[in-house]
Amino acid sequence: MPIPLPSQFLKRMQKILGEEFKGFLDALNESPRTAIRPHPIKWSWTQRSLEEHFSVEGRVPWFPDAVVLKEKPEFWRDPLFFGGAYYVQEPSGLIVSHVFKRFGKPDGLVADVCGAPGGKSIQLLSLLNDTGFLVSAEPVPARYPALEENIIRWGKVNQALMRADSRAFATLPNQFDFVLSDVPCSGEGMFRKEPKSVRFWKPNTGKKLQAIQRQIITNALISTKVGGYFLYTTCTFNPEENELNAQWVIDTFGSAVRSIPLPELTQWNIVEGLDEWDGIKISAHTYRFYPHRVKGEGFFLALFQKTDVINPEKQVNAYRGFDFKPLDCQMPYQLPFEHRVIESQNKQFIVPEWFDKIEAMVRKLPIKYIGQEVACETNKPAHATALLTNPPLTERIPLSYDDAMKYLKGNVPREISDKYALVEYLGVPLGWLYKSGTPPRTKNPIPQTFRLKRSLPL
Repeated sequence: MPIPLPSQFLKRMQKILGEEFKGFLDALNESPRTAIRPHPIKWSWTQRSLEEHFSVEGRVPWFPDAVVLKEKPEFWRDPLFFGGAYYVQEPSGLIVSHVFKRFGKPDGLVADVCGAPGGKSIQLLSLLNDTGFLVSAEPVPARYPALEENIIRWGKVNQALMRADSRAFATLPNQFDFVLSDVPCSGEGMFRKEPKSVRFWKPNTGKKLQAIQRQIITNALISTKVGGYFLYTTCTFNPEENELNAQWVIDTFGSAVRSIPLPELTQWNIVEGLDEWDGIKISAHTYRFYPHRVKGEGFFLALFQKTDVINPEKQVNAYRGFDFKPLDCQMPYQLPFEHRVIESQNKQFIVPEWFDKIEAMVRKLPIKYIGQEVACETNKPAHATALLTNPPLTERIPLSYDDAMKYLKGNVPREISDKYALVEYLGVPLGWLYKSGTPPRTKNPIPQTFRLKRSLPL
């Protein structure tokens, strides 16, 4: 059934699109597009294995490492999803990978200011090498758990997560080589994918959000290094949140920023943004994704290079920083890479071996999760270590599909002979089995948040 769209929204879109308006409306009544970004290490994806596992329509033009699916499967039925072998992504948002490959530093310090649910953080993390580091934040308590869960599944240790807003980044001026702000917005580009969001749309939503968006932009630019890049994105069609904000950056910060053209985007039917709105001339380079032109949802981006220092208008109060201590962690298995272990608030984390290079920065931020969690001096292993990109060197037990699904429900599909074993499906670890108690019994320690919540068919 056609989505009942607000009349004010339709009037504005008709003004913007002119002759393309009907094609736009027709596209909104088609099925939304789904893409997956395969993990580059966890599973040896080939074109054949992709086509055997999914109904593949083709590659994402602006990021060919990802594929568009003909139809959206029920991912909860796939153990590989739970093992982090791939991440489900809306195709338009994957443009972040293309931009970072052109302008980001693989060994740099990178920030995602509005991180949940984690898809764009995973894009950045995937393109960093082992000496790069990502800091990702999400201020909304209800949204933060999805960010942490998805980052744990991806299995990299060169990252840290905060449950904090953009002000935390403003306490670190001129620190990051590349900063992404996918800001909270009116979400008009997601109407097809999330029809319920139409009910929450109001004519003045964009105007109300503009002040929040501009504060996020300011804080993000403060934290960007001189010479570094700031990428501003939204999932809306509203010019107040898109082009007018991009122009505001130029008008407000003047010679301290430079708008970066991305002419190659037009070869993929991504269109240049508006050059005028409400009598305001737009000189910033901006780009729009329309669902009648691309195989993806509505999206907007503008890229800037910082060319001079930007100082905050008023002093930003420092957050309570991340307090930790080094730890000599006794693990009953070996990890196949150099690392350090630190402890904070009775939790232990694996961090990169070169952690001392970013230690001072980390101590200034309200970090909630860093690297990946590990269990020291306890019999029960940490789930995150099972999902590491380079998992522990220990016994690995391959499971059939049925047994893998039972394991994900929290069951014990088979007994183990040693104290610990990783269970895997198609070579991808899903979690631990371990022995505990007197007499020792095989147990499944997968946390509730990572378990399969649906009932299995009989």
